[in-house]
Amino acid sequence: MASEAKHLPIDETDRRLLRVLQEDGRITNQALSVRCGLSPAACFDRVRRLRERGVITGYTALLDPEKLDQALMIFIEVLLDRTTDDVFTAFSEHVRRVPQVLECHMVAGGFDYLLKVRVSDMAAYRSFLEQLASHLRAFLARRLFGWPDEVEDLVQECLIAMHNQRHTYQPDQPLTAWVHAIARYKMIDLLRARAGREALHDPLDDELAVFAESATEASDARRDLAGLLATLPDRHRLPIVHTRLEGLSVAETARLTGMSESAVKVGVHRGLKALAQKIRGSR
Repeated sequence: MASEAKHLPIDETDRRLLRVLQEDGRITNQALSVRCGLSPAACFDRVRRLRERGVITGYTALLDPEKLDQALMIFIEVLLDRTTDDVFTAFSEHVRRVPQVLECHMVAGGFDYLLKVRVSDMAAYRSFLEQLASHLRAFLARRLFGWPDEVEDLVQECLIAMHNQRHTYQPDQPLTAWVHAIARYKMIDLLRARAGREALHDPLDDELAVFAESATEASDARRDLAGLLATLPDRHRLPIVHTRLEGLSVAETARLTGMSESAVKVGVHRGLKALAQKIRGSR
């Protein structure tokens, strides 16, 4: 009988009760019965059944974020440099430790996660971030000379890390030392990742068989390349087509596709890697 009760249909009266309870979870049974046109006994019995069947899972309190100094809600797109199980697990565990993150959703498209975050007054924080970004840009540019794109990406990664780890800053210690320590860690991660990619990456322009080595092979090469690109998802195929074949910049490709510039770069890298694997597998 209990199993059958769990699968009883929800009728319009139940839905009316649920709508009122969603508006005011602390409403009295008497007031609820009046608003829903039921006797107090029938109303109480219906709510009890809805709880027992798991339709109503609990009651909660709604807080005023402004009074908690969390007035601003922002949504953050997160693009991971690798999409393996260990990276997903590490990211999820890290997000759970960040109190400002209210929700974290894995999504499909130009980025991997969408975060719903609450923060305090953004005006002062934005001003601080702008000054900090200028300082970081100069700090990293001196150490990564000739890599302007990487410098800008690293600046943004540092700002995100500093926002997430700001609780570790000790006010009695110099701010610059704390900032530089995070920047150095991020820079080391970048250099390690870049060295690994360069050691493992097969350059598409020179070594992949989809490009013709002579004019007589051009037609076959174009046909082969089009066929291989068609097997890639749009988030990988479009960045390659626009940046490598049509000669557009990363910024132009981002505007054309609606992707972020970081997503375009990652799309090119992952797409080229996938193409290389397909070609090696067909030999």
